[in-house]
Amino acid sequence: IILTLTLSFFIFTGFAQEKALKQYGFWDNWYIQLQGGASYFLGEYSQEADFTDLLTPQVALSVGKHFNPVYGARLQFSGWQNKTRYLDNSDAIRKINYAQGSLDGLINLTNLFTKFNGEKGFNLYLIGGVTYLHRFDKHGLGTANIVGPHAGIQADLRLSSALSLNLEASAPFLHDRFNGIKGGEPYDVPVNGLLGLTYRFNKSVFEVADILDPAQI
Repeated sequence: IILTLTLSFFIFTGFAQEKALKQYGFWDNWYIQLQGGASYFLGEYSQEADFTDLLTPQVALSVGKHFNPVYGARLQFSGWQNKTRYLDNSDAIRKINYAQGSLDGLINLTNLFTKFNGEKGFNLYLIGGVTYLHRFDKHGLGTANIVGPHAGIQADLRLSSALSLNLEASAPFLHDRFNGIKGGEPYDVPVNGLLGLTYRFNKSVFEVADILDPAQI
């Protein structure tokens, strides 16, 4: 009996040494995110205003997919409002309304730099992509359509197999004309801080399986 148990232990240990990711299809590992928070505008004369004077609300809705434990992508729709400081006759802080769409790639830094053997409770994502922004006509600025790079970082804390809490800091780097003032700064940058929930659909958790070597069997 002892000999049998000993042999069984070594056999199953040998089977479990090698693992591989289970196979997933196109419709697996999709998720949706809803986020809300604040935006702070960095541009000409931002330093002339108090920090709270340039804070505005921000909302975002994202749909994405994880291709594997490290790489993924998402489509994000966001926007609402920004505030910018003008040094003219009115010396005023004016509101800019806009809508934004971003196509981002995601890299899971947690799984990139640590061994993956199942879903982790905390994941840190690096975000990078391209954004398209439409500025609505307000204060005589007229409309504008701007394309630029988009970058950020997101922390994700799993609450269950389907739900997690996320905290994100991201920003598009826009052409200098976004706020209607040219010169002084090469980019206009609305910096967004967002807090939200992520819901993962069926088969949204990556799993590993033991590889059984036919020769060992």
